[in-house]
Amino acid sequence: MNRSPSRRAWMLLLFVLVNSFAINLALPRLPLQPQLTTTLDYSEAFVDRMAHGDSWKAMRTALFYTDEPRAKPIYEAVYFDNNVRFQYPPSSLLVLQALRALGGEQAILDPALNGISWWCIVLLVPLLVRVFHLARRHFEPGREANRADEVVYALAIAIATLTFYPIVRGYYLGQIQVWIDLLLTAVVWAWLEGRRSLSGALLAGICVIKPTLAIVVVWGALRRQWDFILGFAIPMALFAVIALAVFGWANHVDYLSVLSYISQQGEVFHPNQSMNGLLHRLFQNGNSLEWERNTLVNYHPWVHGGTVVSSLVLVGIALYVARVQSQTKGALELAVVILCSTVAAPTVWTHHYGVTAPLFALALAAIWRSDSGSEKPERYLVALVIAYALISNNFRLLNRLAETPLNFLQSYVYFAGLLFLGLLLKLRSVAVGQRE
Repeated sequence: MNRSPSRRAWMLLLFVLVNSFAINLALPRLPLQPQLTTTLDYSEAFVDRMAHGDSWKAMRTALFYTDEPRAKPIYEAVYFDNNVRFQYPPSSLLVLQALRALGGEQAILDPALNGISWWCIVLLVPLLVRVFHLARRHFEPGREANRADEVVYALAIAIATLTFYPIVRGYYLGQIQVWIDLLLTAVVWAWLEGRRSLSGALLAGICVIKPTLAIVVVWGALRRQWDFILGFAIPMALFAVIALAVFGWANHVDYLSVLSYISQQGEVFHPNQSMNGLLHRLFQNGNSLEWERNTLVNYHPWVHGGTVVSSLVLVGIALYVARVQSQTKGALELAVVILCSTVAAPTVWTHHYGVTAPLFALALAAIWRSDSGSEKPERYLVALVIAYALISNNFRLLNRLAETPLNFLQSYVYFAGLLFLGLLLKLRSVAVGQRE
């Protein structure tokens, strides 16, 4: 028998509508100095397929540089000599090489690559719907399914995805991060499906582009998830061998110089939502309002020290959650490790927070499970709402505080990420007690 949607479903849809539309329609109508550009402008850009080439230009520059034998390695010539911010490992160029082999030079131009990104977001919607369904079944296995609820949930998730600032902003910039968002969501999906080998293999696809998420592999090893580790190791070893054969040992060693530089310097520009960006702005160490492509940020010892300490703390938290083995299935642990490995980086652009989309789905399902037990989930919901609202929206009006002692508020996404991390840790502690 068909039932009408539950109160939960309607409340979720109402929240998504308020967060996606009411907030963003209000920002341009604020008194005095309204914020003219909102998340909805980037959603419109997605619908109109308007995007730039932020990742693609840097990657093409590096790829073309490797087409001929060179005296200097990639990063010395491209990153340091020409200030082209190619921050990906050499293995990432295998992606463009494969596309060029299949479709010629046209396949690695901005329109083609942004076309792939567009489809990544389209595919992300049903994948997130599935993740949310599996998460609810994971945390409330005895709860009866309601088809009317599923329709409302799917609508809410579709709207939320297409108005999630890190995702649509990443598309507009022309960022390969959008591909990572899809792959990371697939990692969570495969984990919830119990397909650990596939989850590991998908993570290997991410680490070809963004090796910082390899911390998840360390966590998997500590947790003795050998199917997950094997699924990761086989394709990753294959990618590594091919990358070494194609680009050589010298270019891989040279990549370490870029990682060392980024860990010491970072970025002051306001979309850098990390401890590094926060400290640069607190010390007024450069212009946080404009992207200075041809200027590398000045070294500041306190910024460097604070960045290292915060990164070590976050990595420590990520690995600590593997210490308590218990009999949990690890979904919330996986979320904690993914978030820690993302936020721990010295440079965490706003669009990098696109990986939180499936993590929010996990967290909401876990909170709803708490509602059926002895826990009082109201405070968890408040924390989730605040974290989601800050991460999913663009509050650029806070940049007016850049030259004031309140400029730490420019790091609102970073603070929201830490709040979300605290919530996940609390939910995990509850799940361990209830045997997730």
